[in-house]
Amino acid sequence: MQNLAQSDSRVSLQTVAELLQERTPPRPAEGDQDLQRRLNIAGLVYNTWTARGSQQEVLAERLLDGTADALRSFAFSYDDFVRDFMAPNRPVIIQGVTDGWQARTAWVTADGGVDIDALAAAYGDARVAAVDAPRGWEGGCRERRELSLREYAAWWRRRAAGQEAGALYVKDWHFAAEFPGAKAFSTPPCNPDSGAGSPATAGADDGERKPCQREGLATSDYRFVYLGPAGSHTALHADVLRSFSWSVNVCGRKLWRLLPPEHTPLLLDRFGRDMPPCLPCADTPCDAAAAEGFPNLAAAAPHVVTVVQEAGEAIFVPSGWHHTVVNLADTLSVNANWLNAFNVHWAGGLLRREHAQAAAAIEDCRESCSSAAEFEALVQRNLAANAGMGYAGFASLVAAMAARELRCLRKRLPLANARALLP
Repeated sequence: MQNLAQSDSRVSLQTVAELLQERTPPRPAEGDQDLQRRLNIAGLVYNTWTARGSQQEVLAERLLDGTADALRSFAFSYDDFVRDFMAPNRPVIIQGVTDGWQARTAWVTADGGVDIDALAAAYGDARVAAVDAPRGWEGGCRERRELSLREYAAWWRRRAAGQEAGALYVKDWHFAAEFPGAKAFSTPPCNPDSGAGSPATAGADDGERKPCQREGLATSDYRFVYLGPAGSHTALHADVLRSFSWSVNVCGRKLWRLLPPEHTPLLLDRFGRDMPPCLPCADTPCDAAAAEGFPNLAAAAPHVVTVVQEAGEAIFVPSGWHHTVVNLADTLSVNANWLNAFNVHWAGGLLRREHAQAAAAIEDCRESCSSAAEFEALVQRNLAANAGMGYAGFASLVAAMAARELRCLRKRLPLANARALLP
């Protein structure tokens, strides 16, 4: 399909549909699941272009530009997702994820917008953190506010009435921990486990999630809600501990720009340390100062993947992909991060690099320490402060992941084999 798009960008939708139909091979033998899945996707494309007729240009751009796949959640299994996206570390848009979610009706107005009044009525006393950061190459961060959701809703209404400026963005609201009885959303098909392997569960015994622990507004749950008006955004970053992440739009639209990890060095400044707040692209060209400070940004631009995420869709962000996000409309989303066997090496590599930097930063303190162990304790303290986790926390996280997998194996294996293979 990518070659088809490259061969003639002026191909009409009808012609593409006919070509797809002509290129469809005979139905595969039963058991050829990969080919069957691809035929199902081709059928979905044909039906959408020829019958449904909704947002044809958006679908055509998604499926033919070769940058980000878009699949219906019913068109592939978790094993398909692992093979095609998780293992090779590729992003994907998954459609139809919020079908059946309570949040899709309880938190959304009849015209598809954020129902801020319903949210404030149900969860108004919840404490949230909101930030307002300038867009563009100047970067930086403005005021961070801690307020109740009711207070945020009042700000939202004033802004809608033209009485407030800015774009306050509620981030990392750990809704599932704050309201464990609420069934507003469920786990998308790209992350079917219960959350073991989340950076937030580090230190849990035997893979079980820890009780909620509050430190200001932080809790231990790994799922969180983002809520912001059009224009709010998240600056350039890679996810915590280089974990996988998914983000589901309950309502609204987001513009994502992502850079494959093999091109990350192109983002660094002349000293190989800092990164800009944006990714270079056609509508946000580098200004003179950015071009001077980050000399390789222009070379990164051709590799940037740009995709618009619609309401009801999930995006899977692989490990190490630096990205920016802009809300094109008032948007409410649910997000999560997790580690597993496919990406835990990313976290380990990051911690090793951070450890070396933490040790180098306090090298002048080594002689004043009474022992190597005392110096290492200082390094680990700084490592945890900088990376969010030290070696001990990482070991607990890996142990939790392993314990969960062992429990799964015990359930799957016959009893005799389980006794022979597992402790």
